[in-house]
Formats: sequence, C-alpha cells, structure tokens
Amino acid sequence: MGFEFLKELKLSIKHASDSLESWLDGFTSGNIKTFIEMSRGIEQRVTEITDRLKELNEDIVGLGDPRKRVSGAQEQAVEATKQVHGSIQTSSSLNSQKSLYADMLQDISTGTCPTCKQIIDPDLRDRLQHQIRHMIEQLESKIKQAEEELEKFNTELAKANMDYEKSYNDLAELEGMTSERDTLSSELNTNKKNLERMKKELAAYGNKDLVFKRINDERNFLGEMQQAIDEFRINLRSSMKNDLENAVNFFMSKFSDGDFDAQLRITEDFGFEIFLHGHSVPLFNLSGAARDILALSIRYGLYRIASKEINFILLDEPTHHFDPTNTNKLKEALNELSDQQLIIITVHDEFSDAVGKKFIVEKDQEFKSVIKEI
Repeated sequence: MGFEFLKELKLSIKHASDSLESWLDGFTSGNIKTFIEMSRGIEQRVTEITDRLKELNEDIVGLGDPRKRVSGAQEQAVEATKQVHGSIQTSSSLNSQKSLYADMLQDISTGTCPTCKQIIDPDLRDRLQHQIRHMIEQLESKIKQAEEELEKFNTELAKANMDYEKSYNDLAELEGMTSERDTLSSELNTNKKNLERMKKELAAYGNKDLVFKRINDERNFLGEMQQAIDEFRINLRSSMKNDLENAVNFFMSKFSDGDFDAQLRITEDFGFEIFLHGHSVPLFNLSGAARDILALSIRYGLYRIASKEINFILLDEPTHHFDPTNTNKLKEALNELSDQQLIIITVHDEFSDAVGKKFIVEKDQEFKSVIKEI
C-alpha cells in the first residue's frame, strides 16, 4: 500500500544525509599537508601500476596461446607413446621368433627331428639349417629396424614431453600474469577514483565557507524531507486504516443477524481485533462460516483501497462453509459490485442465478477440459 516504498525512501535520504555529515567531518578535521601527501602517494602508485600493466600486456601478447600448445603437445605425446609401445611389442615378437628358430636350429643340428624325434637325412638337415639360418638373419634385420624405430619414437616422446612441460610452464606464467593484471587493474580503478575525489576536495579547501553552507543547506533540506515523509506516512496509515476498517465492517454488516454481528477494529500497526456481541474474541472462536465472511470482507476492503491498481476480484469456493441464508446474502452483496469484474470459481450451482456470465468446465470424450458458456 506504499508503506515499504516510503520506508525505503526515508532510509535512502538518511543515508545521503549521514554521508554528507561524514564527509564534512573529514573535510573539517583533515590536515591539508597530510592530505596533499596522500594525494601524491596515490598519484605515484597510479603511475607505477600503469607502467607495470603495460609490461604485463606486452608479456602476455608475447606468450601467444600456451593453452593451444599444451593441447598439441599432449596429442603428440599420446601418439608417440602409442608408437613406442607398438615398437616394443614388435621387437619383443621378433626376438621371440628368433629364439624359437635358434632352438629349432640347435635341435636339427643333432640330426634328430625336434618334433617326432626321428633321424633326419643329412641332406635334408643341411637344407633345413640353411633355411632357418636365413630366417634368423631376416629376423635380426627386422629386429635392428624395430630397435632403430624404437629409439626414434623415444626421441619424439621425449621432445613431446619437453614441449608439454614448457607449454604448461608458459600457461602457468600466463595465468599468473593475467591474475596480476586483473588485480592491478582493479587497484588502478580504485586509486583513480580516490585521486579524483581528493583533487575535488583539495579544490574545495580554497572556498570552505561556501562548501560548508551548501552542505548544511543540503542536510537541512534532507531533514525536512524526512520529517515530511514521516508525517505523510502517519496520515496515510491513519487514512488507510479507517478506510479499510469501514469497508470491511460495511461488507460484514450484510451478513448480520441475531447471531452474527462481528466487527473488525484495526490497530495503529495494522493488527486485527475481532468483536462479537460487543466483546473482543480470538479468531478461533469464530465459526468456519464466520471466518469465511471475515476473509471475504477483508478482501473487499483491500479491493476498495487499491481498486485503481486491481482489475478484478477472484473468489475460489467462497461459500465453502456457508448455509443457504449466508449464500444468498453473499450473492446480494456481490450483485452490488456488478460494475466491477468478479470471477467466482465453484463446483456448486448456488450462483446459477447470479448476475453476469456463467461458464462450466466439462470433460470431453478424450478427457480434455472444455469451457462452455451457460
């Protein structure tokens, strides 16, 4: 209802007034010589940071993109590792074959077949020995080639690891310089703002009387604004309290009978007091229907106060605890609001003869909700 906005506005004004007072205290109590020295110190620091930032930016540009180099070195190391492992497996396989043929050669040289243990013809033995020696020579050539490739792949792996380590170190250096640059940039912005403020304050020392007058005039104006807001809040609260109380009691009076004559009184802090038969009673003493009447009346009262901001009233099962008499009274009360937009949701037919349009929600053959005007 506007109270929170006024409260925030008052706090904002108070903060501005306190800031002016704090600045004025610092202005009047400060030592001009110390102030100038502080200003020069900040100015020197601004120069130092500016020079360092220039160096950092040049170094960062010189590093290029170490992240990309790290990724490339990783890929090279992985590929070189695969090649080393493949070369080791190939060399191991060739050496195994060579050992097998060497054992066969030794067995055949005895003149006995290593498999069936029969005597081998000398001519056949010579031919087999010649063939096996030839195979061993071929295997030795392949083993030498595999060893050369293994040495080559190990060299490539070592180079990839060195490239990765160097690129990783460059990346760490880049992150360190970037972090230092960000920290110094933040410090530079802060020092520039402080330096600009101090320059303005130093300029103000040349005309203290005018500064004092302007600040005191501003503080007096802010104080008058706070007082005006306080008075307006009091008047607004009182006016809204009375309007809300009258509107609520007006709506509840439509349900008055020999048993129900409830009245609502709103306290200064917008607390509620319920009176029944002239006596204050707690809310839980009211029946379910009486509580519903009170809730509807409060909604009606709030609607009347804020009607310019509300386009319609939505009521969901407003007659949940009502008997037929109270239901008819509610319809009569709502009919008086025919110039307003009311939406009432109910599963009963008690509003079938009420003023206005009526709709029913039904399920079709596909169990989808369908709205029809009655």
